[in-house]
Amino acid sequence: MLADAVFHIIVATDSAPSEYTISVTSNGQFTNLQPGVPVQDFLQGRNWEFFQVEVSDTQCNLTVTLTPVSGDPDLYMNPTV
Repeated sequence: MLADAVFHIIVATDSAPSEYTISVTSNGQFTNLQPGVPVQDFLQGRNWEFFQVEVSDTQCNLTVTLTPVSGDPDLYMNPTV
């Protein structure tokens, strides 16, 4: 098995406020964001929110879904192995 991977996830918005739901699914193990449990949040304009997902098996499939409720939020991800 390879070393654990930590995925840093950022949801950001431009000048308009955004409401969104974020969820992750994987066949690996998680901490922080829980598999299949969406988190709904609201960001004021020009703001960001940080999330972290730790996966114990770097060979697993990871899906991150960002669903806008209002506004136009952006998702950025950076894996650290």
